[in-house]
Amino acid sequence: MLVAATVPHNSRECCNNQAVLGDNNQVTQQNQVGADTAESLTKHEVVKLLTQLETLIQGAELPADTKEEVIEDLNAAKNATDKEEPNKKRALVRLENVTETLEKTTKTVDSGKKLWTAAKPIIVKVAGWLGAAAGSSLLGL
Repeated sequence: MLVAATVPHNSRECCNNQAVLGDNNQVTQQNQVGADTAESLTKHEVVKLLTQLETLIQGAELPADTKEEVIEDLNAAKNATDKEEPNKKRALVRLENVTETLEKTTKTVDSGKKLWTAAKPIIVKVAGWLGAAAGSSLLGL
């Protein structure tokens, strides 16, 4: 006798695919949780995300001194991350600086609002990789 049940996937909730097979009823279970996505990034993917963020900043209409400051912090975050043993604490401090500067800029420069909308998802992913609590405290979530 073969019986199988699958629970539909909802992107905000955990996936739970289950199957029950044969007379001995072997059960297999596969779970996925969205919050694990950031933590499962590799350091190379994080560096790539930081590079994407840098590209966004370079193309944004921001005051030159602000742009320079943010890019300097991003480069420091990339350098701290792209080591054999990533220095997540140092990268987090620099990412906090980037976030703080971008948040202030979005309040004073109209083009900064577009930038923040594009940058925030990247920052959330990187912050999640740096530590689960970091992602929420960094953005005041």
